Amino acid sequence: VSMSGHTDSVESVKWGGVGLIYSGSRDRTIKVWAAEGEGRELGKLVRTLSGHGHRINTLALSCEYVCRTGYFDHSGRHIVDAEEARAAAQARY
Repeated sequence: VSMSGHTDSVESVKWGGVGLIYSGSRDRTIKVWAAEGEGRELGKLVRTLSGHGHRINTLALSCEYVCRTGYFDHSGRHIVDAEEARAAAQARY
């Protein structure tokens, strides 16, 4: 099975645990691929998540099946609480 769709090198690949594979790339996107089950075709692109301002170096998936990413915005500003993090994420996506 070949999965193609990124326009730059892939930096991270994670299995989602529910029939999905996530790949993060220097092209600033996360691609979600079908791994198996629920009528999905193996290797088919399910969704593209965009909005990162810079390349994606790593992905982390939690036990709640939530894809979390970190970004670097060159401002030097640190997010201090969950509410500010939520607002920043909603503004990016």
